[in-house]
Amino acid sequence: MNHTRHRATRHAALLALTGLTLLGSAFSQGSTRTPLATQQEDEPTAAAPVRNGRLDLVSHDVGVVINNGFATTTILQTLQNSTDHALEATWAFPLPDEASLSELTLWIDGQPLIGEVVEKAEASRIYQEETKAGESSAKLDQNGFVNYRITLSPVPAHGEARVRVVYYQPLDIDQGVGRYLYPLQNGNTEDPGGGSGMDTAFWSMEREVAGSMTLDVTLKTAFPVDGLHSPSHAAMSFQQEAPDLWTGSWSGQGPVLDRDFVLLYRLSPDVPARIELLTSRYADQGEGTFMAVITPGEDLEEITYGTDWMFVLDISGSMNGEKLRVLSRGASNAIGRLRAEDRFQVILFDDGHRALSRDWLVPGTAEADDVQRQVEGLQSAGGTNIFAALDAAYARLDADRPSAILLVSDGVANAGPHEYRDFIEMARTHDARLFTFVMGNGANTVLLGDLSAMSGGFARTVSVQDEVGAHLMMARDRMSHEAMHGVRFQLEGATVTHPKRLPSLYLGQQLVVFGRYQKSGPSTLTVSARISGEDRHWTVPIDLPAIDESNPELERLYAMAAIQDLERAEWLDGRPESETRRGTIDLALAYSLVTDHTSMVVVKESRKAAYGLGSSNRDRRLREQDAAAVRSTAGNQVQVQTGGQPLAGPLGGQRAAHAPQRSQRRRNGGGGAVGPLEILALLALLLATGWRRSSSDAA
Repeated sequence: MNHTRHRATRHAALLALTGLTLLGSAFSQGSTRTPLATQQEDEPTAAAPVRNGRLDLVSHDVGVVINNGFATTTILQTLQNSTDHALEATWAFPLPDEASLSELTLWIDGQPLIGEVVEKAEASRIYQEETKAGESSAKLDQNGFVNYRITLSPVPAHGEARVRVVYYQPLDIDQGVGRYLYPLQNGNTEDPGGGSGMDTAFWSMEREVAGSMTLDVTLKTAFPVDGLHSPSHAAMSFQQEAPDLWTGSWSGQGPVLDRDFVLLYRLSPDVPARIELLTSRYADQGEGTFMAVITPGEDLEEITYGTDWMFVLDISGSMNGEKLRVLSRGASNAIGRLRAEDRFQVILFDDGHRALSRDWLVPGTAEADDVQRQVEGLQSAGGTNIFAALDAAYARLDADRPSAILLVSDGVANAGPHEYRDFIEMARTHDARLFTFVMGNGANTVLLGDLSAMSGGFARTVSVQDEVGAHLMMARDRMSHEAMHGVRFQLEGATVTHPKRLPSLYLGQQLVVFGRYQKSGPSTLTVSARISGEDRHWTVPIDLPAIDESNPELERLYAMAAIQDLERAEWLDGRPESETRRGTIDLALAYSLVTDHTSMVVVKESRKAAYGLGSSNRDRRLREQDAAAVRSTAGNQVQVQTGGQPLAGPLGGQRAAHAPQRSQRRRNGGGGAVGPLEILALLALLLATGWRRSSSDAA
């Protein structure tokens, strides 16, 4: 089984239409639109000939609602057919990590019809039969870890097709900053040296909106927000509507969909350490669902001895352009901010790999400065042999010093060993923290994320709109403080929790756990971990409600986390693939999820019975919409257990570990760790434009 093409049903950023392939149609700049090479026409039916031709994207409207621990993204698009015959449309888009796609709606005869989830082969059969019959239909498939694809037919001659897509994703806070990404950037195109299997025609086409594009954001939080900013859309305006409510908007005419939307929001400095609990349970459900978000306090001690940093940088052909420029700038900035007691090396890789120095370098020396200059001038070529580069990095580590590997790549391994099991076996034989930064959309974040988690490190997906240097410096800040390893989570009354393998928890990070519970009423939540070899335990009181209709979206997020654990059990523990497939299908059908094995299909209401299609997803979406409507007018209902009595240590600090501090506590002298404010200072785009505040704040 080739695990690198699987997307672990993802973790899935963003459902933006990243490009319309519209069966050979493209949107070029300016008033003239030139289609790509025309494909062979499908044999038209007597009922309604469906052909290939040019379609225009006349509107692209994105609505984002961030409600404490998760975000809901809604995309509404209108396609226009100016030809004399009906057309079929096909396009693709990525989703964010851990996202759950919940809705595909197609307007048929003026009525919005929500799709239902069936097994993938059945969805294809239904769509093909509806198309042959001349009926309106749409289908949404997952294409491994690369993207999702929508196909709809027909777009009537001189008519329009209107489509809505909705997905959910959990969000966490890192170093006091929440980050939301809506990916529109080009994906990882095929390497000149090897062929990544990506759809190069799709990614190379132009993506202009003939009409308007809008972005509307609503942020609701139980904790004070100090400011919002979009480094990608600096003209976006923000307003504080209430103490717990912010809104923002952006619009443009005829934009090209080639730039990710990145939103950052910063929590107030006095936000406490805490445990947040979101729940969902209806009267007709035997079990409830929860999402727990644990934010440690600031009592993780600073470590002042030096660390060896191994930078492993991808310069393959798929990194060409803006990704490589951002990588070069970010890595150079990170090298320039290392402490005097640190050491570093740099390994570059494409088809092969090469080190830029013979041995470890001390920051500030002439040789170190020379390597830093080389990093600033990187050029791309060839394929992507991640395995060989990591193997070489592990071999060069010094067993007598704390070590960490910083891997920056677009995650498309197409040279050398690239099966999942090859990487897992390599990681199991080495003892070094691996911090992975995956650039671009359509990357194999599952593989690189699991490798990092196994080592006690972490993985991050970054956009070219981000400041990569700031992300790299956050990894350095992690290694400069104690961490919580071997983390365990236990909730009295819970029947199951995900993920099964909890990651190490570093300074400024949050732990997010999904699960199900039967017992309602007063309960206890216990978090255990090792800090510097010492076992620690923290227990807090929690109330599990018998009825809570405020967050039904949590059910899909829970199911996605369960599916990811199924896949990891196959990859890490050798569970039979057949068991993983069956378990994934069962969960996907129960919670209406699109996966590698299930798809969403839309047909007319009158045609559902012919295919045995029910209304489970429609009913689920109505329940979710009702809850969202109530939340939009109600105050924040999230349960919060703050640090304090009777807690002590990292879960009991009066301030969260990510809270910006005016001074840095140290145990002895030296260069010291980069604090959260210094890390934020690295965000050059933020410094250039400033945090957008409400007009009252500005006054």
